[in-house]
Formats: sequence, structure tokens, C-alpha cells
Amino acid sequence: MTIEEAALENKLNELDILRQSLEDRDRRIQELEKKAEILENLLTRAASVRVQYPQPQAQKLAPAPKRWSVR
Repeated sequence: MTIEEAALENKLNELDILRQSLEDRDRRIQELEKKAEILENLLTRAASVRVQYPQPQAQKLAPAPKRWSVR
């Protein structure tokens, strides 16, 4: 094996690693796009439902305990 053949094999291995990395990245991007689409659909459905949810009411605070006074 000559130096040129070794260099060529090394470069091909580097390119193969790069190709695999790009495929993994593209696959991950597609998965995230699917998840984003599902979330958008859920939000659209939730927004289209005209249900009035009760507004939270202010709650009275419990009275603070009285302190003993020492005389």
C-alpha cells in the first residue's frame, strides 16, 4: 500500500463518518419537526375548543397566630 492509497483510504473513512453524522442530524431534525407538528395540532385543537374554564379565585389568608406577650 502506497502513501497515496493510505491517504485515499483515510479520506474515504473521514467522508463516511461525516456522511453518517449528517444522516443522524437529518433524522433528528425530522423527528423534531414531527414533534413540533404534533404540538401545533394539539394547540390548534385546544384553541378551537370554546370551553370557559373558571378563573382562579383569590383565597383568604389564614389569620396569623397571635404572639404571647410577656409582662
